[in-house]
Amino acid sequence: MKNALVIVTIVLLTIGCASQAEQPSASAAAPNKSVEAARVTPAQPPELTVAKSEPAISASAEPRSYDGSKEPVESWNAPKVPGKLLHRWQYVSENSATLYWQSENPSTSYIEYGETSKYGLRTGTTTMPPREFFTGIFDRPYYTQFHRLRGLEPDKTYHYRIISMGRNGTKVFGQDQTLATKKIEGAIYFPAEDAESPYILDKSDVTYILTKDIRTGGTAIIYAGKGNVTIDLNGHTVTYNKFPSGEPVHGVQVKPWWKKNVKLVNGNIVQGWGKTAKSAPIRARAADGMEVAGIEATWIGPDCHGIDWREARNCFNHHNVFFDKGTKITNRHQGLDVVHGGVTSMYNLVRRARHRGLQGKVETAFNEIYMDTWATNARACSGLKPHDNKIFGTGYMVQGVAYGWGDDTEPKEIYNNHIELVGGEVSGRSREYGADKPYCNLAGLRVTMYDFKGENFNFHDNTVIIHGKYATKMRGIWLSPTMKTSNIVFKNNYIKTVAYDTTVLGGRDSHTSVSISGSSGEVGDQAPSVFEGNTFVSNICNVRFAESYGAGCNIHLLNNKFVRLPGRDDYRTAELGWWVCETFGNIFRDTTFGGGASFEDIVFKGGKEKLTGKDAEGSFGKLNARRDFTVEWTLSVTTAPGAQVRVKDTTGQDVFDGVTDAEGKLSVPLAQYKMIADGDKGAPARKEVFTPHTVTVTSDGKTVLKNVTMDAKKDIEFPL
Repeated sequence: MKNALVIVTIVLLTIGCASQAEQPSASAAAPNKSVEAARVTPAQPPELTVAKSEPAISASAEPRSYDGSKEPVESWNAPKVPGKLLHRWQYVSENSATLYWQSENPSTSYIEYGETSKYGLRTGTTTMPPREFFTGIFDRPYYTQFHRLRGLEPDKTYHYRIISMGRNGTKVFGQDQTLATKKIEGAIYFPAEDAESPYILDKSDVTYILTKDIRTGGTAIIYAGKGNVTIDLNGHTVTYNKFPSGEPVHGVQVKPWWKKNVKLVNGNIVQGWGKTAKSAPIRARAADGMEVAGIEATWIGPDCHGIDWREARNCFNHHNVFFDKGTKITNRHQGLDVVHGGVTSMYNLVRRARHRGLQGKVETAFNEIYMDTWATNARACSGLKPHDNKIFGTGYMVQGVAYGWGDDTEPKEIYNNHIELVGGEVSGRSREYGADKPYCNLAGLRVTMYDFKGENFNFHDNTVIIHGKYATKMRGIWLSPTMKTSNIVFKNNYIKTVAYDTTVLGGRDSHTSVSISGSSGEVGDQAPSVFEGNTFVSNICNVRFAESYGAGCNIHLLNNKFVRLPGRDDYRTAELGWWVCETFGNIFRDTTFGGGASFEDIVFKGGKEKLTGKDAEGSFGKLNARRDFTVEWTLSVTTAPGAQVRVKDTTGQDVFDGVTDAEGKLSVPLAQYKMIADGDKGAPARKEVFTPHTVTVTSDGKTVLKNVTMDAKKDIEFPL
């Protein structure tokens, strides 16, 4: 049988859609407001328009724990049907409407609409990540679906239906729905017939509505009023910077500084071929409470942000589409952002960014971000609480969720992010590390806490998958704890790194699922960092303690699974040590393995060396290259309630003394052995064995004694 297009007609209400009666338009409910979403603060997540069949979206939603029995699905292997429609939102203006949702799986879509259920009009079909930047890497549709309905008339009801298309040819027709346009009372329409650009808007407490597409050589629109204003582009396109300019120009500029409560919605802003440097599509320095929603922004010039919100506060961007088509970045230390400033970013699609994506000091959530990076320390997002983002990237040095030098926003929680990075040979980009080194440097979660001083960090339920070839440096998790930080917990994450060739640039110290590179000085008092319930998968190295960035001490790995992938003879479950750095106090407890990973594949690196010059005079001269790890297992005791439990190890040392609970239960971790390498570089390690253990249980004058060999988790009854 020949292949045929599969057409499935269903009522989309069953997969997350709702009728307009259930989901009123923003403008119908409140004509003078840009969206139904309230401005975000950390304590009050936005109230977004969602179908009644879905729970309201909350920034503090209960996290989804990783199911260790299932491997997370990579985007190119996701189901080929569209799946559910999630996180729906819309904005309805006088002559246009913007509709947004996310599909459960990568898919394309379009919308049919008109004055009756026969429709007659349709939007364009959504596209794939731009081939000019991502050919052969992310060749599949987006999750985000964004559509603009144009040519509407005020005070009319319009019918529409959503058509979703899966990658297997499945075509899903949604039910008929309606939306209503309304005349916005007191609106000011622009531009006037005799007006010239830039178009100056200077009123407050009003809605401005654009009536046509505009094209200007320099800045297109300037808002110069006192604030409390909505600028509705009404589905039109604003093209600015058609010609080169001697100074930065912008699509929409708010000036002077400190404007409050400006809303920009529902339109397309495009930088022209003037390509003037630092010419962001949107600029509002030191804005307070500004909101940007339903905007498509495209730019190409050197050193351009997408939204320049420098020194802004309480600002919120959501349900936008950003496309950075440029490559030039002059100063990677300053950074070049899709959204620049301490803001909240939610439900955006970043089609491509050259350096950094959504940078904010508040919440970054439910975004879909694509990175094609051209300079060092690029990253998709950061902020106080990055969660539920889908991040895909490649390029010179791309990082998913990342923090480093100079970052003063400490992320107390990072969760439910899905990160896929792909590395390969890059050329014509940054020359910072030498033009002869066209390598790719990737990190999924980078939390290098150089300037952090806090405690209680909870990073959980994230997925990081990295594929690399041609000397790709890979760190699934990159952690650098310091003496100033404490209570760092990574829990229920899935981290996978795969190296496809044997070309390794600068050694193998940066190819691992987890890299620990913390303080290199007095590390003995450094608070433990805990990794619990994670799955680490790799064909080269699952975890590395210490590398060229620093030491790896007091790392407690509890109930984690280490999986070896086939294909490389140089695989190691773990590597400990680098140069003369201290790498001690590390614990593996209740570990499980898959694919042939084992404690036998843990190796020591580095060792004592005679240092000279500045190395000998500085802090490194005080180090002794101590390296060790301990294997522990949990003993669970069941006996009489309130019984005394004492444990001695095989050396006769008392290692535990405690009392069972009201149910007669008690659990204690006990060491099986410790591997120690404290000699010169290349010297063999020694093994200290601590089991079998003698366990003595006493209650009501009765005593039971057992010898227990702790080479696995054990549950033992002590009847009294």
